Amino acid sequence: MKMTKQEGLHYEKGKSMALRELMKEFASRQNSLAESGEQLLRALKLQEEMNCLYEKLHVYANQKYHEDTAEAKYQRLSGEMQILGTELSGC
Repeated sequence: MKMTKQEGLHYEKGKSMALRELMKEFASRQNSLAESGEQLLRALKLQEEMNCLYEKLHVYANQKYHEDTAEAKYQRLSGEMQILGTELSGC
């Protein structure tokens, strides 16, 4: 089943908010990584989850952007994913 443009944008917005929440959780765990192997493992799994989610969001945003590069909402979406990627690389 194919999503409408509006559904796609809503999906993208929800997933990017979820990624930001994961990034906040990851940042809150930074000081406890050395406490135990379990803490470190959880942080690594969280990092993997963030990277996978970002990859999906980035690919979606860029594919939509390249469908019609004149469409402002997809220009904005692609730009937002670039910013999110920069923030993620700082985690």
